[in-house]
Amino acid sequence: MAKRKYERDTERYTPLGKVLNFIGDNFVYFVGGACLIGLAVSQCDFTGEAEGRDKRPRQAVHGRHALAGSQKALPEPARKPQRAMTEDRMIEYHCRMRGVDPDIVRAIRRAENGVPGREFGIIPTDRYREDEGFTDSDGRFIRYRSEVEKQCRWCVRTVEANMGRWKKLSKEKRKGYTDFIDFMGDRYCPVGAENDPNGLNANWERNVRFFYNRSRDAG
Repeated sequence: MAKRKYERDTERYTPLGKVLNFIGDNFVYFVGGACLIGLAVSQCDFTGEAEGRDKRPRQAVHGRHALAGSQKALPEPARKPQRAMTEDRMIEYHCRMRGVDPDIVRAIRRAENGVPGREFGIIPTDRYREDEGFTDSDGRFIRYRSEVEKQCRWCVRTVEANMGRWKKLSKEKRKGYTDFIDFMGDRYCPVGAENDPNGLNANWERNVRFFYNRSRDAG
């Protein structure tokens, strides 16, 4: 009798009511199935492999790529070497850092036109050989990228030091020189120096002034 009453009641339900009635009657089965699915998922890692299959500890992957299932990462790809500066950019860079006129340094470079290791006419001394780099405007230590850059840096510092001496000269003492290049030549490339047996230093001031004027006109 109860069965017939149940059948009569369900006949009066709407389609939505039938669905809800079905879910209510099978609620226990739905909950049980969801629990089983959740348990299965928790036993697997993100690659879909069961955790119990491999008990080895995982290693951090530091390289950009690693073999699948491998415990050892591929090495980091080699970084591209720093692009070397052109000589003109190098002169601009160091002169701007020290507040030196780059046209003077360019003129000295062209007038000297030295052999490798003496491109700017700087004679290596013990202090020069021990110098490995410089501090940039941000306070970072930068190693010389080449011997040419080292020569350039020392030339710039020499011009900077002599420019400071030139500015301190009285008007009376400045009358003894044609210009700063004349003053600079007596210290950078003095006539009669022991390392100039052929007397080529006598041409230094004229050559530097020529290249300096040409560089300024081109700029």
